[in-house]
Amino acid sequence: MLGNNILIGAAGAAGADAGHIIQGSGLFDGSSGYLTNTLAADDTDGNKKYHAHFILKYADISASIELLSQMLDANNGSRIFISDNKIGVYVKTSTLKIFAQTTALLRDPAGYYVIDIAYDSAQAAIADGIKVWVNGTAMAVTGTYTQNTDHYFYDASYTRFLGRYAVSGSTYLNGYVARAFFNNGVNHSPTDFGEVTEDGFWQINEVKDITYSSSGFLIEGGVDVAAGTDISALQSMGGISFDGASGTATFTAETGVDSGSGPITILVWVNNNDATGINDGIVQIGNVQMSTHTGRLQWQIRSTGQVSANGDAITPGTWTMWTITHTTGALSTSATTLYKNGAAISQSLGGSGTPAFTSTGTIAENLVNSTYFDGKMAQLAIWDKVLTAAEIADLYGGAETYVDPQADVGDYVSSANLVHHFPMNDERGTTLTDTQNVANATLAGAYTHVTLGPNSFFPTGTITATNDSPTNDADNGYSNGTTFSPLEPDAGTLSNGNLTGTTQFFKSDMTIPKTGKWYWEYTCDAGTSASSVYGIADSTGNSSGTSQCRIIRIQNGEKYSPDVGAWQAYGTSWTAGDIIGFAVDMDNGAIYVSKNGTYYNSGDPTSGASKTGAMFTDLLTATTASGWYAAAYAGDGSNIVTANFGISTFNTAAPTDYLALLPVNITPAVINYEDEYYIEAGISHSNGSTTAVTLPTSVSGGAMARIKRTDSTGDWYVVDTVRGALPHIKWNERSFAEANFSDGSLTGTTLTLSSDLATGTYMIEVFYVGSYFQIHTFTGTGSAHAETFPSALDTAPGLMFIKYRTDTTNDQLIYLESVGNTAYLHANGDVTPITSTSIWNDTSPTTTQFTVGTNGAVNTSSGTYVLYAWANSGPYHQASYVGNLNADGPMINLGGSPQAVTIKRDVTGTWHWAMSAQVLGDNQNYQYMIPCETGAINASTTVNEFDFLSNGFKIRDGDNNSYNGSAVTHHYYAFGIQPLTDGAVNQVRAGRNPGVDRTIANGGSLSFDGDYAINTFNASGTISFDTVPEGGVEYLVVAGGGSGGENSGGGGGGGGYKTATGFAVTETTYSITVGAGGTATSGKGNNGGDSVFSSITSTGGGGGGTYISAGGGDNNGSAGGSGGAGAGSTSGSNSTGGAASPSGQGFAGGSGVANSGGESGGGGGGASEVGESATASNGGDGGDGLSSSITGSAVTRAGGGGGGTHGTTEGQRGLGGAGGGGNGGIQTDQSGVAGTANTGGGGGGDIDGGAAGAGGSGVVIIRYKYQ
Repeated sequence: MLGNNILIGAAGAAGADAGHIIQGSGLFDGSSGYLTNTLAADDTDGNKKYHAHFILKYADISASIELLSQMLDANNGSRIFISDNKIGVYVKTSTLKIFAQTTALLRDPAGYYVIDIAYDSAQAAIADGIKVWVNGTAMAVTGTYTQNTDHYFYDASYTRFLGRYAVSGSTYLNGYVARAFFNNGVNHSPTDFGEVTEDGFWQINEVKDITYSSSGFLIEGGVDVAAGTDISALQSMGGISFDGASGTATFTAETGVDSGSGPITILVWVNNNDATGINDGIVQIGNVQMSTHTGRLQWQIRSTGQVSANGDAITPGTWTMWTITHTTGALSTSATTLYKNGAAISQSLGGSGTPAFTSTGTIAENLVNSTYFDGKMAQLAIWDKVLTAAEIADLYGGAETYVDPQADVGDYVSSANLVHHFPMNDERGTTLTDTQNVANATLAGAYTHVTLGPNSFFPTGTITATNDSPTNDADNGYSNGTTFSPLEPDAGTLSNGNLTGTTQFFKSDMTIPKTGKWYWEYTCDAGTSASSVYGIADSTGNSSGTSQCRIIRIQNGEKYSPDVGAWQAYGTSWTAGDIIGFAVDMDNGAIYVSKNGTYYNSGDPTSGASKTGAMFTDLLTATTASGWYAAAYAGDGSNIVTANFGISTFNTAAPTDYLALLPVNITPAVINYEDEYYIEAGISHSNGSTTAVTLPTSVSGGAMARIKRTDSTGDWYVVDTVRGALPHIKWNERSFAEANFSDGSLTGTTLTLSSDLATGTYMIEVFYVGSYFQIHTFTGTGSAHAETFPSALDTAPGLMFIKYRTDTTNDQLIYLESVGNTAYLHANGDVTPITSTSIWNDTSPTTTQFTVGTNGAVNTSSGTYVLYAWANSGPYHQASYVGNLNADGPMINLGGSPQAVTIKRDVTGTWHWAMSAQVLGDNQNYQYMIPCETGAINASTTVNEFDFLSNGFKIRDGDNNSYNGSAVTHHYYAFGIQPLTDGAVNQVRAGRNPGVDRTIANGGSLSFDGDYAINTFNASGTISFDTVPEGGVEYLVVAGGGSGGENSGGGGGGGGYKTATGFAVTETTYSITVGAGGTATSGKGNNGGDSVFSSITSTGGGGGGTYISAGGGDNNGSAGGSGGAGAGSTSGSNSTGGAASPSGQGFAGGSGVANSGGESGGGGGGASEVGESATASNGGDGGDGLSSSITGSAVTRAGGGGGGTHGTTEGQRGLGGAGGGGNGGIQTDQSGVAGTANTGGGGGGDIDGGAAGAGGSGVVIIRYKYQ
């Protein structure tokens, strides 16, 4: 399974900081829901390049889904889709030009995928023209590719579809979309939408600082995805644009404004196209209307009278909030008040008359003389009371900023007196929604919808706004939602985002935590037969009922437990429409069941240990395989059940202290698996030399490392910090006594591979000592006894490995919890578990100790032993499953994603231990290792056999009995489980492509830009290369900027600037020096420090000159990478700027002016231009620096500092050059500004009494291709 490694933020819950919360997703139903829009005009940014970005969780992995489609017909257009679980990019212009797909498969319905696609057909090769990333990891792409193929996503003549194939409705999107983005004419980087955290996760970030093309869009969050709202450049107001000739809407006025003469308040935002109309209707109820007349607002009874604005003319093209209040009775200036933008305006009465309201409401039309409103309208609200002036003022949010009248603000309190509210924002179709009383209006005539975003879509079919999100926020109810799992081999037909099941057996895609109190609900959508069963089950649950379960069924009200073995009376039957609630108290081992909010048997879920009225009370003592799941059995097709695990509001509130069964609510201690277990492959090593591997976490607390060559034969070497890194044993060889390497180490954050190891490619695993892993050495006694771990484990061990260190005859032995304490396994054997009392003394290990029997393999008198123990919790899990020899094999739910899984078939015969690991390859290039043998990676002839998932792993092996023997028990242990509780849905560390050699240098701050890694040094340090990067490295070395001079001082020069590509490096460590900025001082400025990488030295910027009188001294700027500027003087001659020396790193500083009445300093030189010379009244500007995109984003550095001047206005000071240069001082603001840190910017010169600006420090950046 390819990597699915999203950092899900847990704002308001345990977990890492997300940085950005996505407020839910839109659930596309897979059969009718999709979005469409049509561009107003062709995008002028070209048709050979685009970038698309999606965040989605797709529910039916067996179906093809359409992401973005823009087709004229079946033979012309562009598509982005997922087919056969592969991401595809398609362009056809009569003939097929591009059909490119990823090789790895997306088959995880429980995890969100972040997909980036960069299309650039100007490139010659498919690898450069079609780039695809999943969660920041670059994917291999193959297929048909034609250079310079025009795409169609720019074309206004083609309707754009999101979620459906454009030509026909045969292919829809079935799943949750949290974000969709498109931009034409540009390729972005995945790092524009997310980033690799220091823990190695792909973190979703806010989309910002993007310049959109005319066809670009951004849709994000449940509400906006369901509505199709483009938020790339939101207008403050949407609304309806009426044509002024026939466009109108009608509604039925509700009680309160449907009769009588008042009271009433009408508020509306309008944007008139012109102000010349006569009696153009805005809204009319009965005989009275709010309208515009020759450029003024009026409250009118046609042909009898009106209250009109005296002034305050309507301004066409401008949004205005107009409000009218009327108390009751006849028109008068005391009964009626007109408001513009929240403030009362002058008004006068003409004629007379009394309003007579009826139930007939009309928008945008004067019914008496059929005159229509011409312009845009939004946010129409009507109250059956007179709002106060203070309330109306609070409802005005400012220019083009409306305030929701259904929310409280200031003096305004929303109430039932609000009779109607038609927001009109991003409406679709012919309905104007009344969000207050659902008295919707119906549009007619000529009108257009004004969308909030420039390229908003229009929804069709079923798209539901949900709180299901790739980012967790417990406070506001956002979480990666729990659903039924479609990966269970016995799962029936699922729909509604895998929440509704028809036929067969369904289990939740996450286990019920072992502690805490949990609540969820089932809705009986259809069915009355006895085969409709709800409850909980363990991992062996299936449609035939042969599972450990606690269930209740629809017929007669009965409960069942296999431990009892018969149906027992409990509760009452239910029927379609009933909602069955489950409250599971795992702390006390009880289950309570309710129907439509009333608990059966007078159950009290808050009764704690007394378990009052519980359906079952034995969960703490029941034996289960891998814990409990929420489960339901729909039986035949007449039974339909829908689950709500809490992503939607419950029908009945959860009992006190009970939480929804969602990942966001599971809050044990946060675990980052790399702090407990680390695995890395693709490490190149040469015999005769040591190889240092940098680890993410220090081994100072103790650790064990397992080392295996993967490209050829080689033993499984084991070293640890207790025995030392030189003594090693072999996991796979029984006849090998402990021996010493000649060199190597395991210390700090480094594992050093010994020079004794053969030349080749290696994989390493590191297990860190702590709550989940222990190392214990002891001396045998020959008598059965208990040994105590150095410190307690979190849970009793699920796996133990023991080795008689000096023995060459006894095998290394394995304890598995799933096998039990009466048997053992050989670490290097292929036999079934062997029963023996003499190994573990028939005693199970505990969190603090283990027991050995009398067998010499574990307890010879005076023999020395080492034992490794793994807790059955946190990042490690051990259990078993039963195979079915089917490609739809067992689904093993671990509550997180494992990095490696080792499996052993429990039958007699040659069935080896087999290990799969994410670093060994994706599921389209299946590879495994055999820990009991010396062989290289074994590439299976059958692909797609094993999927690593966000919540566990799935066996897809239909012909390999090692993993999936029919009706056979298989034992497994899983390493490196990253739990969903840590806010992570992850299957491989971000930025690391499985199966690809890594060439990442260590040192500085590491970031990624597509296939490139970047090491940035803002301070001095070292950089070490594991291997030589392909094509060498690109470097940018910027020295520290010079400081400005004092007293009409010259600006400091920018630091020396050197950059180049293709610079050769070797597998060694290089010192990095980052030059400091020149310090500010009295007198002449100081030069900046040099920056150095390898043989590359950039020279510090020159200091600025200082003012001197005729008495002598030096007011010239100093030479440097870029020269400092000359200062002002009264010595009779102008000063000169410092030269750029050595040449090629920058430019000279400008000259200062010698003038007894107005001396000024020049600007320091920058990396791209000379500093500006001063005039008698103005300081010189610093020269601009140079821009570089070495980090993936353009940044300008090494600008010169501005010169100081005796002038007094802002326009006279010398400005710092682009790239961090500081401004010079003036008489009223005397100090110079320091250059920006890590840009090499020069400091600004000051004026007497102020202080000169210091130079900015430099920076060293190294970029190289790493995959």
